[in-house]
Amino acid sequence: MKKPTTTSPLFSLLTRFAPSLRVGFVSSVAIIVAISMAPAHATTLLTDSYLNPNAPDSGAELNDNLANRQTGSLKPVGYSSSTLNTGPSGSGYAYLNESSNLEILPDAGTYAKVWTTTGFATAAATTISVDIWPTVTQPAGSGFASFLIGGGLANTQANDGVIYAGGAANAITVSLYGKGTLWIKDQSKFDGAGAETIFYADNYFNNNGFKTLSIVTSAFASGPQTLSFYLDNTAVLTNYTRTVGFTSDNYIGFQAYRNPGATQSVFDNLSVTVVPEPSTFASLALVALVMALIHGGRRVRNRVRAS
Repeated sequence: MKKPTTTSPLFSLLTRFAPSLRVGFVSSVAIIVAISMAPAHATTLLTDSYLNPNAPDSGAELNDNLANRQTGSLKPVGYSSSTLNTGPSGSGYAYLNESSNLEILPDAGTYAKVWTTTGFATAAATTISVDIWPTVTQPAGSGFASFLIGGGLANTQANDGVIYAGGAANAITVSLYGKGTLWIKDQSKFDGAGAETIFYADNYFNNNGFKTLSIVTSAFASGPQTLSFYLDNTAVLTNYTRTVGFTSDNYIGFQAYRNPGATQSVFDNLSVTVVPEPSTFASLALVALVMALIHGGRRVRNRVRAS
């Protein structure tokens, strides 16, 4: 004789209302998946197209047309330069050229620099990108263009050549040479013996036009900090980690070096954007889970009362 099975009242109750519990759980999972897969919307701190209001007829000064050429929460962001000349009347100038680019031409054998007059004091994950044409008419020369992020104002505007020679506090500098060399430095490691070099490669790119440099940071003004570097959307160096962040004021600098044969360096389409931290989305997902479970529990209780 088959022994009859016994079922506890709790088991019977759970079995009876399992569909409601399953619906609540499935809804919770669906909400969490939807939130986790939703794209993180970047917040624009600054974009600058360097639109020259006089183009294509003549150049313009660095700070002309800021209201129309910039977007973002920090606009307007102005610029200063180590050279006082603002047009191609010789050498040693920095200006908006007739093609609406930021153009720098140092005197032969010297450096010239441009830097923002506003810092980017954010602690969040940040992406910075800029188009760079290292040397326009002397591709084989040793002239170069450098881009600096995260330096203090004094470091960024300091003696010409600081980006090349080091000493720019906790800044990161990326230099593109007319001959195709790519050189990335972590200035926090500068020791005068080359310890600051974190990437170096000759013949890395063809100097036949603008190259888009992108730098992605896990945090901007605080450490530890993980950085990844891309050139024309191709990874150069990824997940480089250091214990320090950028300096507190975080200025952006542009520099050009001209050997006797090289000519101007040009920059375009600067962009600084902040991406929400993943913890924000995790918090939203947790709230969604709790709300869905509460909703599912209410449905079960209502059915129990009705029965």
